Amino acid sequence: MTNGDSTYALQDIDAVLHEPEEAWQRREQARSARALPLPELEKMRIDRWRWDARGTYRAGVPVSQWEHIPEHVRVHVPERADAVLVQHNASVTYAALSPELQARGVRWMSLEDAQRVEGARVGAHAWKLVRPDAHRLAAWHASLWSGGAYLYVPSGVVIEQPIQAVFVADDAQVTCAPHVLIIAERDARVRVVLTFVGEHAHSEVVRSVGVEVYAYDRATVEVSTLHAYGTSTIEHVSRHAHIAADASVEWIVGELSDGWGVSETVSHLIGRGARTRMHAIGIGIDAQRVHQTTRAVHIGKATESEMGARTVMRGEATAIVNGITEIKRGATRANGQQTERMLMLSPLARGDANPILLIDEDDVKAGHAASVGKVSEEHVYYLMSRGLSRTEAQRLIIRGFLAPTIAGVPDEAVRAFIVDRVERKLF
Repeated sequence: MTNGDSTYALQDIDAVLHEPEEAWQRREQARSARALPLPELEKMRIDRWRWDARGTYRAGVPVSQWEHIPEHVRVHVPERADAVLVQHNASVTYAALSPELQARGVRWMSLEDAQRVEGARVGAHAWKLVRPDAHRLAAWHASLWSGGAYLYVPSGVVIEQPIQAVFVADDAQVTCAPHVLIIAERDARVRVVLTFVGEHAHSEVVRSVGVEVYAYDRATVEVSTLHAYGTSTIEHVSRHAHIAADASVEWIVGELSDGWGVSETVSHLIGRGARTRMHAIGIGIDAQRVHQTTRAVHIGKATESEMGARTVMRGEATAIVNGITEIKRGATRANGQQTERMLMLSPLARGDANPILLIDEDDVKAGHAASVGKVSEEHVYYLMSRGLSRTEAQRLIIRGFLAPTIAGVPDEAVRAFIVDRVERKLF
């Protein structure tokens, strides 16, 4: 499989996209960072993972109507959404935005197109949070991304229905590395659902995702990122949010793929009164290896963060789950709380929950809780004494373990997706 850092791969992209000079230079600069080391992850080595299995760029065939989307892709796409975008492998093949939202100044398109029609705004925001110089995987993503999604919500615009983007990767020979940029101006409110799905038969393949969110003063942004790739996928995901004064960003993260993966979700609480909440659910089966980090960086005064992660591991799966609350000097009256819970369904499964507090200020509140445990046999026997089978009893206990996080997900369709995927993976 072609190495994704090669000049040949970049030329493939340029031959099709004909990007603006600034965008092309950004790719070249990212490519020059390929010599950076891999990210150093606590308690998990990833240097032997096959990060070169990236595929090559091959543009898809765009369609203008929902009915023309291939059926195996269409099953993942909501038909009546006011705003929907579909990326099939390397490129966006379908995008729609209701006339009402267009009239209110909302912009919704592939990031490729946004570079041409919204170039100044894209250039001022993209890759400022998900930085190409962070490490080798970030540099690869920034040099070889394609497709992607761009959402701009003007000041004061409130969008009631969720904005939907579906990224389907089902060809192991083709690169799939979407980048999502969301900008919500002052007093805007929006919900975004990003779904990443795909199966590959027997071929290992790397998928890379970058998400950047900007919530300006008093804006409210809710972002659900749902990941359900197959067993042969190695996934790297980087999600970052810039949160201004009295703005709020809520993350709902479903780490529900069957392959190996590394992910980070970071909220930068910049302005006074900025707030963030993060709900994360992870399921590991068989010999999966997953490393998940949630981080809240408090910079502004009177900022608030709440992070909750619940993970279930089965078989010989291994998960490292880090929760990091970082309060910078000057972030007085900040309040950061976090909880990590892990449930082991097998004696061979391994889980490590690491709550971390990095505090450089005195006038703050911060707290954490973490636990790793097995399904209680006492609870199982009690339920069996009430007429349930062992399998039914374990299922009920697992559902109860995940319920507090799932119940905190405001969108009904997102809750249904998470529950369905959990059932498929564990039962």
